[in-house]
Order: sequence, then structure tokens, then C-alpha cells
Amino acid sequence: MAKPYGTQAGNGMHVHFSVLDKDGRNIYMGEDGPSEALMHSVGGLLENMGESMAVFAPHANSYRRLRPSEHAPTYASWGFDNRSAAVRVITASKPATRIEHRVAGADTNPYLVLAMILNAALSGMREKRQPGGAIAGDSHAINHEPLPTNWDYAVQRFARSSFAYATLGQRYRTLYAACKQQEISEFSLRVTDVEYDAYIRTV
Repeated sequence: MAKPYGTQAGNGMHVHFSVLDKDGRNIYMGEDGPSEALMHSVGGLLENMGESMAVFAPHANSYRRLRPSEHAPTYASWGFDNRSAAVRVITASKPATRIEHRVAGADTNPYLVLAMILNAALSGMREKRQPGGAIAGDSHAINHEPLPTNWDYAVQRFARSSFAYATLGQRYRTLYAACKQQEISEFSLRVTDVEYDAYIRTV
């Protein structure tokens, strides 16, 4: 589970990656910092992050982890060695220059997560997409595009996402969204003990 304990930080599945050329050279390593390929990859990741949230946070419990105080990103943001950002760029060692994608929870399908992340990075390189300025300090205190923190909304965005279509295909996108909508509907029929405790004697 992404958030098994309500009073403790949740469990993430952070993905570290770089890209090697045919000669084994890390193309994210520039002469004086990160290369254009890395920056374009970050731009692609941020551009497609919101539409990918139904994969990065696939269950009802996933969204309990996505809170500003829980060491989990809630905005589509990036920064250098910033652990509050959704995308962390690590340049301490030039040969090991890489991206850390910090959004997905531990309850995800790693194959789907990798497909969405790698295609987003690839699309950013193809389109030469710029990521905007890096953040410094706490990303939760800076006004960036918020990530979906509602399960139903995330699934709706995924269901009509052209990026999800391009990455996973129309049939898989449709079936995945339908399964999640069925799951959401089933959850909405369950009355929890919390509701009984809160309302049965007061309403």
C-alpha cells in the first residue's frame, strides 16, 4: 500500500534513470551541468505528469500519500537535488547525472510506470520541450500546476489523455479506465466505520 499508516509518511516508488547513446555515453551529462537532452526530458515529464496520475496513483489509498506534509510531491515541479519536487535532477557526479521521478507510489504496476515515464521523457526530447525554472526550497510553497489528488479526477484525465493513448494504446487506455471507474463505483457503495463513528450519533 502507498499509505498503510495514517500518521506516518507513505511508500513511494521513485524511479532513477539516465539515457545512454550507442557508445554507452550518458547523454544527460553536459559539459557544464545537465545537457539539453536532460532538460527536454524534464519538460516532457512535467507536461504529461497530470495525465499519468491514474498509473502513478492507481488506487483509493494512493491519494492518502499525496499530501504536502507527507514527503510526496503534489505539484508538477522540478529542481536540482530537491527532494520536495516531483522531478529531482541529480548532477553530483557527472557520469551518474540522472533524473529521479518521485511521484509513483509503492502500489503501482512498475511496467506501466516505466512506460509512462520513459515515453514522457522521449516526447520531451523529440519536441524539445522546456521545463521552466528549477525550484529552490519547498516545492509545496510555490505555485505550480497541482497534480490530481482525487482518484476519480485522475482516472477521468487518463481516460481522455492523448498521451496515454500514444503510450499504451487505445484499447488498454479504455480498459484500464473502465476497470478503475468500476473500482471507484464499488468503493463509493461502501460505508466505512469512520462515517458511523462520526455521524450516527450526531446527525
